[in-house]
Amino acid sequence: MKTRAELKQEVKETFRGNWGSAIIMSLIPMIITYLVSFIYQSVITGMTASLAFIDPQDTTFIAGLLIQAMFVIFIISLIVSVVTGLLEIGVNFQFIDWLKNKDLEFSPIKAPFKIFNGQDFVKIFLIMILETIWVWLWSLLFVIPGIIKAYSYSQAYYLYKKAKEEGTADQYSVMDYVTQSRKLMNGHKWDLFVLHLSFIGWFILCLITLGIGLLWFTPYMSATQMAFFNDLVENQDNKKAEA
Repeated sequence: MKTRAELKQEVKETFRGNWGSAIIMSLIPMIITYLVSFIYQSVITGMTASLAFIDPQDTTFIAGLLIQAMFVIFIISLIVSVVTGLLEIGVNFQFIDWLKNKDLEFSPIKAPFKIFNGQDFVKIFLIMILETIWVWLWSLLFVIPGIIKAYSYSQAYYLYKKAKEEGTADQYSVMDYVTQSRKLMNGHKWDLFVLHLSFIGWFILCLITLGIGLLWFTPYMSATQMAFFNDLVENQDNKKAEA
């Protein structure tokens, strides 16, 4: 396995002279989130303003309006989470390919949206639902088991991408990818956790710069995680070849 320093150096070499593309790709999910959040705030503001024209004694109507507001908040929050999550996965898919081929040509604006084609979207969306359910169930036991399982299942999306490239994606169910991720991360969850911790300095810098540092931090950290995945599956394939 490559060291954390080697993984980060690999990303820096890939981004050298191409930080603009990396930043633009990572900005797409942020922009979409902001736009949807703006709509969300507008809806809530409109509902709040309408309360001024309601008779305070009409408790039934007020209760109904509050229920509607809570429902709208839930739906919009769900949409934001799903869309942002899918876009981030799309960005990571591009990072996986880019790290393998540093001269790869692609559109940083279109790349995050490639995941929204038919088969990919359905499979990734179902994996997302299944992973969320499993992590939530484990979190009911306590926070720590939920975090551990989140790390265990974190590679499921990328294993699907690998299987698709190899032409074997249809041979596996959605649950298979989650299971494969758990097996792949066996003995490596701590490695990924420590890799995340190694970015604390960058995170502090983002706070100091009032979020401006996120423009560089976000693609750098995401790509490093994809370098970790590439290294992990490469080692797994090498062990299978030697067996």
